[in-house]
Amino acid sequence: MIKNVYAVRDVKVGAYRSPHISEADGKAARDFGAAVRDPASHFFNYPEDFELWKIAEYQDETGQYTNTEHQLIEQAVNVKIRLQRETGITNEN
Repeated sequence: MIKNVYAVRDVKVGAYRSPHISEADGKAARDFGAAVRDPASHFFNYPEDFELWKIAEYQDETGQYTNTEHQLIEQAVNVKIRLQRETGITNEN
C-alpha cells in the first residue's frame, strides 16, 4: 500500500522536523491539528512558525520511498484561527 510521508516545517528555523508516515492527507492534518490544539505545545504558542507538508510517498510492501513535489497540507496558524472561532481559546487564556 502506498502511504504518504509528511514533515512539519519550522519557518523560523528554515528546516523540516523528522518525517512521519500517514495513510491520507486528512489523517495527517487531523493529527497535526491535535498537536496545534494542545496549549502546552510550541505549535499552539507559535502557530505562525509551523506548517505541515507532504514530502514523499512510501510503499510499505517494498520499503521504497518516492520523492514527490512538496505539497502544503495545513498551516498551524489556520488551525489556531479555527480553534479560536470554535472555542474562544487564545494564547492569553
